[in-house]
Amino acid sequence: MQDQSRQRPLRSRDAADALRLDTETLRGFREFFDTDHPSTLACAANLAMDLRAVGRVEEAEALHGDTHNRLLRTLGSGHPAVAQAFDWDHRADCDIDPMPL
Repeated sequence: MQDQSRQRPLRSRDAADALRLDTETLRGFREFFDTDHPSTLACAANLAMDLRAVGRVEEAEALHGDTHNRLLRTLGSGHPAVAQAFDWDHRADCDIDPMPL
């Protein structure tokens, strides 16, 4: 099993694809849940990483800071998701598994 903590760096095309997908996902989560829902904030943390990977550093840092502050208000400083979102090196796992039939 591959160690998830050591992810490979994104290539340019991968980063652009991730940016597009995470932008669409965040938009949908904001509409379906709300801006402060933990799943929405996980998507926002991932999008901040994508923005940074494609060189949009100012946008990335602004979104990252806003996301971290929202997580602090929503979950509190002791929650592991808050620490993970503050870490630029680990993407939030936003996989949604289908319900078992």
